Amino acid sequence: FIEKKEPIAKIENILKQSINELSYSEKNKAPDSLYGNSLMVALPFLSEYVHKKHHINLNTQIDIEEDKLSYEMQADVYKIIYEAITSAIHNSNGRNFKVSIQDFKEKLWLTISDDSHSFANFNNKINFDMAMYYIRQIANKYKASVNTFDEQAKGSQLVISIPLMDLN
Repeated sequence: FIEKKEPIAKIENILKQSINELSYSEKNKAPDSLYGNSLMVALPFLSEYVHKKHHINLNTQIDIEEDKLSYEMQADVYKIIYEAITSAIHNSNGRNFKVSIQDFKEKLWLTISDDSHSFANFNNKINFDMAMYYIRQIANKYKASVNTFDEQAKGSQLVISIPLMDLN
């Protein structure tokens, strides 16, 4: 009788741990979209999330007025950032990232930099992943240009320039 209780106790313990993990995962869901927030609200949350989950530093600099961007464009820019950062985290060894969003010459300039070479293979047709596909799809939607730069000592950059259209 004692032998049967021990496996049941182990099963109960495993089930409790599984339920706790599922509960934790649901509460700490990956911030993979804006979920009704603005880009300016969501980016600091993403920064905090990747820091806690992956021990990654993500600094953001936003130099554009929020009302210049439709909610759809904000969501698409956020998706680009999310996909680029998560892909870089999983596929390279970058630890420090910077996201810069600027308004210059009627374009939104999105620059994502790292201290590694996360974006060096972005244009590589052999090592192509889904994040790159999503980013390219969004860029095509806005007729945006996508460029990467790799500086051996300083890391790499993904630079996307999106033409801004008058929203009025």
